Amino acid sequence: MIAEESLKVLVDQVKPCLGFGAVSNYLPELSRARSDELAVAIDLGASGVITAGDHTAKFTLQSVVKVFTLLLALHQCGKDDVFKR
Repeated sequence: MIAEESLKVLVDQVKPCLGFGAVSNYLPELSRARSDELAVAIDLGASGVITAGDHTAKFTLQSVVKVFTLLLALHQCGKDDVFKR
């Protein structure tokens, strides 16, 4: 699949940059996170899911989950109700 190969190429290009940052240590779970792991998964609906990188590794979601919570709130309540707060 061309899309999956392209995604793998992108992850391989970005992975050497992982050493430029530091793992946050203000939460215990974050302090245990591996700084050398990177994964991407894209759900293509009926066409399946494509993955690249360390996609079988377990990792903590922490603030990433906020995006999904916002999407759920937007879906259930609408943007006017969500953003008036």
